[in-house]
Amino acid sequence: MAHNNQKDSDNRRKYPRLDTVFPIEFQVVDRERREPLSELKEGFTRNIGKGGMCIFAKTLKEHDKEIFNFIPHDTKLKLIINVPLDNEPIESFATVEWIERQPGPILDTYFFGVSYDLINEIEYDRIVNYIKWLRLKPRLVFLAVLTLTFALICTLAFLFDVSVKKIQKEKELLVSIAASKQAKIEKAEAEKNRLEAETVLKEIKNKQATMEEKLKKIESEKSALEKRAKLSEEDRGQLQAALDDLAEEKASLENKIEESAQEAQALTQEEISSAVIDTNTVPAERLKAEEDNYRKFRALILDGKIQPLSAYVSSHRGSIYHAAALFALAEIRYKQGDASLSEANYMQIVELYPESKYALYSSHRLEQIRQNYNYVRYSLLDLCAKYKLPELFDYRSIEPYYKP
Repeated sequence: MAHNNQKDSDNRRKYPRLDTVFPIEFQVVDRERREPLSELKEGFTRNIGKGGMCIFAKTLKEHDKEIFNFIPHDTKLKLIINVPLDNEPIESFATVEWIERQPGPILDTYFFGVSYDLINEIEYDRIVNYIKWLRLKPRLVFLAVLTLTFALICTLAFLFDVSVKKIQKEKELLVSIAASKQAKIEKAEAEKNRLEAETVLKEIKNKQATMEEKLKKIESEKSALEKRAKLSEEDRGQLQAALDDLAEEKASLENKIEESAQEAQALTQEEISSAVIDTNTVPAERLKAEEDNYRKFRALILDGKIQPLSAYVSSHRGSIYHAAALFALAEIRYKQGDASLSEANYMQIVELYPESKYALYSSHRLEQIRQNYNYVRYSLLDLCAKYKLPELFDYRSIEPYYKP
């Protein structure tokens, strides 16, 4: 069946068209009353324009042949247009302007053009807007891909910068740990020198006391001899020479004692100035004043909830229990698998309290985290035994750390 006359061709070129495909249902209706004369059939739009549209439908050969027995300019159709993404279909009535049949080995394809008898302007705009959206969609997809690519590049640049800063921070931490160890070695050497100086000074004082006793004994003997008046001039000369020698020896000894005392004092001052201050002697009044802080920190640590403990640690930086509570917070986070935040807490301890035993434990914890060890790889007891650290077997047993 085909109608290819000049009039049909003119009808096909009458309106500008937008090519698009979406489902449509149609049925033949009465010209006057628009009552259905056939069942609904499914088809698809091929293009659509202001005045009408082109529709195509497939059917088995010779099947429903009578339904497509359209008379151009006379057959009326009811159209149900199913625009994708719309909830409500669009209904319209139209007149068949032309029809073509393309036979196939199994299916026949019918192409036919219709002109609208009745269609709402708003509903037509819905169809046009959907078609425009289809044309705009590839551009939007390209723009989205371009935006995501740019965001990915920015993210990679940010991560690289963070990685560089982290490496630099680790280097600074290693330098700080090395400096701390060197300071401890120097302190131990100064303490050794001080003890040696005190030993030498004590020996000199003992010799001085011995010489003084000998001098007293000689003077006593001299007095006794003089009283007897039995000493010869020669004996007196010898005795006087011996006394002079003893006086010179005493003066020399006193000079040596004074020099040794000055050296010991200078050594002590040097040791005090070069050694790192490391004291946990907490004044009694400070312990008394922070009893409430101790109870609060201990309760939060035993409770094991990170948020309230973190808030209290941040608001009590000046407390003598701050180092212990900060270490407990790091341990809890490490135990719960939050390696990133626990690493930050351990580094903070090393920076704020480098001379405390909490800093020693924190430095080894940082080493474990960087080797991706889990929390149970080493207990605090294991760390103490392996690295010969001060006793700290349970992070819940907090101790004060006082920096005067």
